[in-house]
Amino acid sequence: MSTQIKRKPLSLEEKLEISNDFNKNNLTVTELVKKYNRPQSTVSSILKAENQEKIKNLYENNLINLSSKRMRGSNYVKIEEVTDP
Repeated sequence: MSTQIKRKPLSLEEKLEISNDFNKNNLTVTELVKKYNRPQSTVSSILKAENQEKIKNLYENNLINLSSKRMRGSNYVKIEEVTDP
């Protein structure tokens, strides 16, 4: 039987690091795979243009915590924003 590998989700901060290394340090996908010890498909999906924009938008607008594993925001506006005088 094959051994199962335990899945370890990446936080938003780790995804942002991978994206920054790719864009600013000009690392290749292969170099990122070795550096972060992640599958090639995971790194490639993070580096898709729409995913990079989504990650950057969530980070810049503080829509979710950096340690979050999933990139889901709220469907509703925060109460504090609506009730401001």
